[in-house]
Amino acid sequence: VEALTRRGANPNIQDRTGMTPLRPAASSGRSDMVRFLLDRGADANGRDKQGTTALMAAAFGGHAETGRLLIERKADVNAADANGRTPLMATALGGDAAMGQTLLTAKADVNAEDKGGLTALSYAAANGHLAVVELLLKAGLKKGLDTAVGFAGRGGYTVIGRGLVRPGRPTAVTPPRA
Repeated sequence: VEALTRRGANPNIQDRTGMTPLRPAASSGRSDMVRFLLDRGADANGRDKQGTTALMAAAFGGHAETGRLLIERKADVNAADANGRTPLMATALGGDAAMGQTLLTAKADVNAEDKGGLTALSYAAANGHLAVVELLLKAGLKKGLDTAVGFAGRGGYTVIGRGLVRPGRPTAVTPPRA
């Protein structure tokens, strides 16, 4: 990549799926390559045909350092892909709390919903990512508690389900009797 861009290759060139070189660099946590591409004009908010950004790829992979670099270079922390999924939702799927904190510090919308009405909390609960669930709850999450309880239960993540159903926490789900 370095030799090609030094000879004038476009750092925003897209393959048939619309992916640019920045996305695989971000998804593998190659902060050095991400920096190199950004320094040569790569678009921090470039999207493939599904609307996926490099920040979403870094978020799913749990690459907080790469995520911070992209955010410093103005990557949109609330960009949504074709399904309405945001980088915070990608982090919830991947399960890395440090990446989640990076996004929340950069003002990621903890209450964003995808096209199916799911929040990052739903994704974290469905995949058993307790540290991310706790992070999202501390960040002031107000949407998706009922759905997250259901996903946690279906996945067998009773610790998460019990943590979501507490006195004083708004939810329509009634906890089981002891």
